[in-house]
Amino acid sequence: MARIDIGEMRERVAIKTRTLADDTIGGKTETWTTLATVWAKINTIRGTEFIQQAQAGGELTHRVIIRYRSDVTASMKLTWGSRTLKIVSPPIELGHRQWTELQCKEETT
Repeated sequence: MARIDIGEMRERVAIKTRTLADDTIGGKTETWTTLATVWAKINTIRGTEFIQQAQAGGELTHRVIIRYRSDVTASMKLTWGSRTLKIVSPPIELGHRQWTELQCKEETT
């Protein structure tokens, strides 16, 4: 793992958690609530690494590094400007709880 400088954390992302609420006709309505807004380093997967991911059936399009958080799970997603990134695997702890790596797939509408 390469050293991460705090100055590389240039992007603001919102960590979103899913909630289900009862609606008026007996069903459930899904909403996404912001857990936290944090600084992040975002790497877009390109070239050979992207091709290898696709061949292996992977969905990885971005790697997002944030300061360590123990409350982030794979069921969450991130918003980055107008983009939505779905977390596709359990968060990876880096540097003795210094950083958290989130492997994500960009959602398209």
